[in-house]
Amino acid sequence: ALAGEDYVRAAGLIELQARPSRRSSTEATWLSWVKALPPEILQSRPVLSVHFGLASLPGVLDTTEAYLRGGERWLEALNAGADVSGMFIADEDELRSLPGTIAIARAYRAGALGDLQGIMDNAQKALALLPVDDHLWRGAAAVLMGLAEWSLGDLDTAYNLVVEGKASLVAMADPMSITGSYFLLAGIRMAQGRLRDAERICHQGLQFAERQEQTIVQGTADLHVMLAEIALERADLPAAADHLRQAGDLGELAVLLESRHRRAAITAQLKEMQGDLEGALDFYDEADRRFLGGPAPEVQPLAALRARVWIKQRRLDECASWAREAGLSVDDKPSYLREFEHLALARLLLARYRQEGDEDALQNARALLERLLLAARVGRRTGSQIETLVLLALTRELRGDSPAARETLAEALALAQPEGFKRIFVSEGASLTQMLSEVVNGGVAGNQAQDVLAALPTPHPAPHTPYAAHPAAQAELPEPLSERELDVLRLLATELSGPDIARELMVSLNTVRTHTKNIYSKLGVNSRRSAVARATEFGLL
Repeated sequence: ALAGEDYVRAAGLIELQARPSRRSSTEATWLSWVKALPPEILQSRPVLSVHFGLASLPGVLDTTEAYLRGGERWLEALNAGADVSGMFIADEDELRSLPGTIAIARAYRAGALGDLQGIMDNAQKALALLPVDDHLWRGAAAVLMGLAEWSLGDLDTAYNLVVEGKASLVAMADPMSITGSYFLLAGIRMAQGRLRDAERICHQGLQFAERQEQTIVQGTADLHVMLAEIALERADLPAAADHLRQAGDLGELAVLLESRHRRAAITAQLKEMQGDLEGALDFYDEADRRFLGGPAPEVQPLAALRARVWIKQRRLDECASWAREAGLSVDDKPSYLREFEHLALARLLLARYRQEGDEDALQNARALLERLLLAARVGRRTGSQIETLVLLALTRELRGDSPAARETLAEALALAQPEGFKRIFVSEGASLTQMLSEVVNGGVAGNQAQDVLAALPTPHPAPHTPYAAHPAAQAELPEPLSERELDVLRLLATELSGPDIARELMVSLNTVRTHTKNIYSKLGVNSRRSAVARATEFGLL
């Protein structure tokens, strides 16, 4: 009909395929048909106009509302008993659902704009307007409300709402939406730090997709990307790379539109763990180019992910500019959607202290992290708790409170073990190595510390024997060396410079100089070479 320019007949046929195209994952083809119609055709067909606006989301937010309003005007005229002789309807069932469909489209559009109240209001309106047997859009309404609750940080309610929506979608037999719901459920479990549940849900989603007649179901690639992210959290880089490859092999048709940036973002995180920081930034740029906002919360904003790489590159001024532009402050009240950004801000403050000895930065980091930890505990977000505890352990170590630092790190390790979290520790590299080594004999936390040490990409020192285990040396010295002084002493025996030692221990250069001065005094020497020789004689090295 299109080829013969019989646009009236074509429009009717296309309208009848509006809903089936969603179930068969051929929405892109359906959109291309609508775009081939003259614009005036849509103006007379409210069902076709509304479905075109909905199918165009999230990419064309500015024009979507115009298509929705076009359909709405015909409904208002119809309800008012006005002349509707110019209106054409091919699918009477869709006309019956149209008021609720418009509300669903507006809920989705509100999500793409970050309007959480708009999601809730329009989704609830849709449920009030939709026929009870319209399982597709009633399921979508429940899912959208779940995404709003996710954004607000109520993850248990969010999960239950998406489960409810998925049940409606199963009744509708909509493979694309069902596969997408598996992806969302796994994402919520990831946000809760429940890696095993997230992994199980991803595999269930892939098994569901494999049972469909259609060989590629939209959303399957996203499930592999989620599995890659889970593998990264466990520091299993080969498994992460393999899932990313499988996602790429499935192609763009297997990707949910609003998730098309995720493979580049997770690839960037893999590059970062491999030590290729410039490669990571390149992939974050690619993710930016592919990003489309949607109703699902972006709990790890790309800008914050990029800022974390800048911190590792010591590009602190650029990172500080990001924090200012993002409106971040150490005095902010913790909120779930900004939690990841605030953790990046805490990392920046710690980096400022290590580089410049800024005591205010250290104190602000501590206060911010303590508030974030409380919020993560209230929200029962295990992954967030672990990361915050790790940063708190580093903060307490920098403040010179080594016992509290190790206790905090042990708590993080104990939380991490059941789900196999390792990336949070491995990503900190050498700054945690010594503390990890000192808790390897500490029961459950010690076992997890040993696992993390084994996952470190670079060689790490064996757990050292505490000074107390050298009674002869202790007897010979007028004053024993502290644990921190022993840390500095061991690094004085390497080729590292003073600034390098400061970075390795995550302390200021002045702190290293103070410890070195104390070491010289206690060993009765006045040079680095002599200190190493005397310490070797005493059996301290």
